[in-house]
Amino acid sequence: LEGLRWPTSYGTMLVLGLLLAGWLTRQRVAAAGGDVSHVDFALPLALLVGALGTKLMSVLFFDRLLLLSLPLFVTPTLVAYCRVAGLSAARFLDFLAPPMLLWVAVLRVGCFLAGCCWGDVTIGHDELTESVRAQIDTLPAVNRSLEFLAVQFPSGSFAAGQHASLGLIDGGPSLPVLPIQLIESTAAVLLYAGALRVERSLRTPGSLAWWCLGSYALTRFGIEFLRADNLIVWNGLTGNQLVCLGLIGAAFMMCVLRAGVTAQR
Repeated sequence: LEGLRWPTSYGTMLVLGLLLAGWLTRQRVAAAGGDVSHVDFALPLALLVGALGTKLMSVLFFDRLLLLSLPLFVTPTLVAYCRVAGLSAARFLDFLAPPMLLWVAVLRVGCFLAGCCWGDVTIGHDELTESVRAQIDTLPAVNRSLEFLAVQFPSGSFAAGQHASLGLIDGGPSLPVLPIQLIESTAAVLLYAGALRVERSLRTPGSLAWWCLGSYALTRFGIEFLRADNLIVWNGLTGNQLVCLGLIGAAFMMCVLRAGVTAQR
């Protein structure tokens, strides 16, 4: 997000999304008869630690892991807080996980308004090298089939800058690209609805949180193929996709372990 200045549409939607997630978490805790004051203290604390942690990750590694690396810092902070406060960390994370999917949905609207996190081009270019094609036109058949969704970002936007640097345009607006930000936002809303549905059948504390994390990671893994901004780092995969694979594996193992514990009771 280099070049963005605060306050921006992105920053505004980020804050609005957090406020929405916090409010929904309070509602869920209150409905279960819990003390909502823990949400008011623990959530800002965890997000502060998460923000500092993701900033450190961006300095040590690269700056495209901000959203996916957030759980790596937020989750341990919340678990530590719950232990000190004498709360069930698993239940607390279950209360928080579905609202955080809506935060992602709102955040991605901010990405669209800011012009970051843009998608692949939807029109073909025979002169593209294989490396460039893998970056901005990874799945040509899918991109062409979704051409009716295509948008163009204005001159000076991130997408236009990328296309100009590749010699695809001489200036002006970007080529038509997928509004992948809005596609991910829609997917996050659907995952939220799915989380509320499966919540009724997940009896083991913590299972809902892992379901939310794993389902989002799986969705994000697929969506990354249609994004043009994230660099490919290994075997055609982006850094975010590698993190997604780790999150998917962790979520699957935790769900299996928790199901086994439930079956033994």
